[in-house]
Amino acid sequence: MKKTILNRLKPALCALFAFCVTLPLFGAGGASGDIILGLKENETGSTAALIQAAEKEGLPIGVLFDKIKEGKARNASEEAIFKVVNKKYKYLHNAGALIRKTEKQGLKIKDWSYAVQVISELLEKGLAEAEYEEVAGICLRCKLTDKEVLMSIEAVTALKEEKFSFNFAKQILTVLAEKNRIKEQFERVSRMAIKAQRSGAGQEDIKEMLLDGINNGLNIGFIEKNIGELGRLKPEIRGIDGSGEKGENKEELIRKSIDADRGIKNEKNRKK
Repeated sequence: MKKTILNRLKPALCALFAFCVTLPLFGAGGASGDIILGLKENETGSTAALIQAAEKEGLPIGVLFDKIKEGKARNASEEAIFKVVNKKYKYLHNAGALIRKTEKQGLKIKDWSYAVQVISELLEKGLAEAEYEEVAGICLRCKLTDKEVLMSIEAVTALKEEKFSFNFAKQILTVLAEKNRIKEQFERVSRMAIKAQRSGAGQEDIKEMLLDGINNGLNIGFIEKNIGELGRLKPEIRGIDGSGEKGENKEELIRKSIDADRGIKNEKNRKK
């Protein structure tokens, strides 16, 4: 008799257990609590423990809830949902640890949760922790803001996704940062490098053009124009306008761009 009563009460006890696990985290109601209560018994405890750990660390737990929602919407298994949430938690945890380390080195983070979310996504895309630390170190030495640091790390990751070497990205970042041209320019430079590579230009040619342009103080528009014309630089390739003329060599194109940029600057100075 007692066993029969316990069996009948088991579903209610399980629901009560789930409620008690999530109550300290999310209160008696609300969307977040509803998500956890919607999971089955053997999933509720483990997933709630992950979220509780993330909340304790100050990580953006909304990201984890999004993963639970996605899993529930796809009718994914309990095990599959837990694996996805656990994987995301690890990226958030590692991102939080990296950012705390950077903060100790002197960087002031205005929106910590946002920074953690951004870095966790970049780690997921293939950014190595050692690469993050190296890029952050360059940015700190050049006294960049937290916004500029995040933008720089995003640009490095975008270049890596397009199969550019980390060394390529690091060299361009270093020169821009040292020339105080990082603000909004590294992102633009990374986009033009990706576009040039997709059109067939080699990484070494792109890097040489970028470094020459930046070191010579060229306007960003001139650098972009140069990079866009890289397809004409090899003597054996005919002009892109179909005229049949062979392309200019690299040194000649750089010299023309420098002279043109200086001419514009001199003209502006005469008008002042």
